[in-house]
Amino acid sequence: MPRPTTYPLSCFPSQIPENIRFNDLDPLGHLNNNAIGIMIESGRVDLLTPTGIEFRNTGKTIVIAHLATDFIAQGHYPATLTIGSAIEKIGGSSFTIIGQVMEGKTCLAQSRQVCVYFNMDQNKPCPIPDDVRHNLEKLYLKETL
Repeated sequence: MPRPTTYPLSCFPSQIPENIRFNDLDPLGHLNNNAIGIMIESGRVDLLTPTGIEFRNTGKTIVIAHLATDFIAQGHYPATLTIGSAIEKIGGSSFTIIGQVMEGKTCLAQSRQVCVYFNMDQNKPCPIPDDVRHNLEKLYLKETL
C-alpha cells in the first residue's frame, strides 16, 4: 500500500496540542490506534467550531459518513503531539476533512473524514447553507509544499 502524501503543519489552519498519556499506550508501549482516533476527533471539533455547525442531535448537524486513517509512524510516551486539521474539499451536502497527528515534523497518522450536512428532522442529507460553506472555505488545506 502506498504511503499517503503528508503535509507540514503550516498547511493546516487548525492546530491543537495533545499530550500522549500513559493510558494512550498499547501493551507494547506504542501510541494506541484508538487514542489517535480520539485526537483526530478533537482536531475536527476544533476546526469546525467557528463554522456555525451545530453539534447537537436536533435540527441540522453533521454526521461522519466515512473515516479512513493511515497509521504511518509510531508514537511513544512521553510526547506532545500537534493535531493539524483542514478542509480538503467541499461538495453540495458534504465536505472532507484531512487531519494529521504530528510529533515535530514526523507524521504519525493521517485521516480523511467525509462529513455530511444532515437534517435530523427529515433524517436525510441536505445542502450546506451558504454561510456555513463560506466559513468552511476559509479552512482549506494550504498547499505550500
